Amino acid sequence: MRLLPLALLLTAAPAAAQVDDPPPDSLDGEPLVLDVAFAAPGDTVVVVHYAVQAERQADFEDAVAALMAALTDAAGAGTLAPEAEAAYATLRVLYPAAAADDGTLPYVFVFEPAPTASADVAALVAAVPDDARDARLHESLARPPVRLVVTPSGY
Repeated sequence: MRLLPLALLLTAAPAAAQVDDPPPDSLDGEPLVLDVAFAAPGDTVVVVHYAVQAERQADFEDAVAALMAALTDAAGAGTLAPEAEAAYATLRVLYPAAAADDGTLPYVFVFEPAPTASADVAALVAAVPDDARDARLHESLARPPVRLVVTPSGY
């Protein structure tokens, strides 16, 4: 299972192109605009790397899907704390294309732009607790996650 930014999940793809259909970069003749923000120079970006045991990949992905569903439900119900909701709104999950040299699978959670330098996956997990899901997340890891806070330059 692959997770996409929420804006991509909520954006319907155009049907198969026909002669009278709008071009693929539009829906019903309106330009297709995805609500995906990227960091500008000087914004804070928080990156959290998880090294997942290959044999636990399905458990980890199921737990991440359950976490994202719980966060979406809580945000929709208005029960998510403002800090967690702001962090969740900027979260992207990148899935591995291949295993790392040590056989683990690298999953990267990116808060871009992060609402604060303290944005973290652990805080989102704590915002919508579920002991079984949380155990699957932690048991799937080959080692503790690595968290980086960066500020892009004007490259």
